[in-house]
Amino acid sequence: GDAAYYLTDTPGPSNLAEIVSQPYMNSVTIASAAIQVADNYYLLPAANSIEKSSKIQPHHVDNLLTVASAEYDFVLLDVSPSLDSVGMRALDRSDLIYIVSQPILNYLKALINLLGVFTELNYARQRIKVVMNKFDVDSGLSIDRVVDLIGREVDIKVPYDVLAVDESINSGIPIVKTSKSSEVSVAIESLCEDLLGIEKAPKN
Repeated sequence: GDAAYYLTDTPGPSNLAEIVSQPYMNSVTIASAAIQVADNYYLLPAANSIEKSSKIQPHHVDNLLTVASAEYDFVLLDVSPSLDSVGMRALDRSDLIYIVSQPILNYLKALINLLGVFTELNYARQRIKVVMNKFDVDSGLSIDRVVDLIGREVDIKVPYDVLAVDESINSGIPIVKTSKSSEVSVAIESLCEDLLGIEKAPKN
């Protein structure tokens, strides 16, 4: 839902709920429903109604990921923080899980609960990446305090830059293009390097 809203004005020819209900899933099925946002970026819109989304089952996610992972270099899933069986199946199939939080107590409480769930499910610690958004906001807790509360390091820290972020949202253009020098853009590039397994060269 939100990704399509922010990234494109073009309505998709179909959506997730409609293609997973088809008896046979293949790469052509996915491509016919996806919106091409960039040369190397295809977006599959979420279901456009609660009724349709409620019909998606865990085995639909399995089929979709099996086909998509064979066709694309990376498959990114935006999963609701209120986990259900469909979301859990997506997480079970994921190589890496990035949890986005903020240094505010209610956000951190939800983060701690989610980390606890992942521990109970025996998810390997290295699969879980903690992303702290707006880590330097004046009203937030310090990173040291956050680390003490959640019991682990923060993997990616994204600073607070409301002007650059709002400009990106309002224009529908990624912030790494509208404000390349913004510290938010630098943090996003760092996250991408982490995803790709690229080690930064030491600064002289």
